[in-house]
Amino acid sequence: MMEQSAAEGNKSYKTMFYDKLEECKDTYQNLREPERSRLLAEADKVIRMEHQAFKGAIGAMVARYKLPNRGIMWFLSETIAKNELLCRYDKMVGTGDFYKREEAKRIILKNISKPSEQEKLIQLLELIAQKRHIDIAREVFTCKVTKDSDTEENVGGRTFPLAHGTARHSVNV
Repeated sequence: MMEQSAAEGNKSYKTMFYDKLEECKDTYQNLREPERSRLLAEADKVIRMEHQAFKGAIGAMVARYKLPNRGIMWFLSETIAKNELLCRYDKMVGTGDFYKREEAKRIILKNISKPSEQEKLIQLLELIAQKRHIDIAREVFTCKVTKDSDTEENVGGRTFPLAHGTARHSVNV
């Protein structure tokens, strides 16, 4: 996944948002100028949404939009595109308050009195930033350390044990 991207999904679908210019810089490396320049200029300031619907999701979309069949041409609709974009955007980004990481740390330090809880929440913030996906960060944060597994994770220049939180902590962030 590209650095400036976000992805969300399950067994039915996968949705990705990414910077089209960054994707094109990689994709068009071997093209000759001015074709490469033209394509990069077209991609500048474009955020692309890619929605991959798997078998179950396609059937659900056919029913939801009352399509006559699963043919691709039925899905090429402005209404469907708008509905899917808004639905996926809400699931991935939401409408809550957003804070820079340092501001979020200050809020935690101000509002959580127990130092061990502060540290767990700050470590979770750092894991989310490093892993670039909240579900992956939650998995790392809550994994159990076994005799045969790695017992430390390096995040934000610090090393700390992996088995330091519970799902309860990660959900409440």
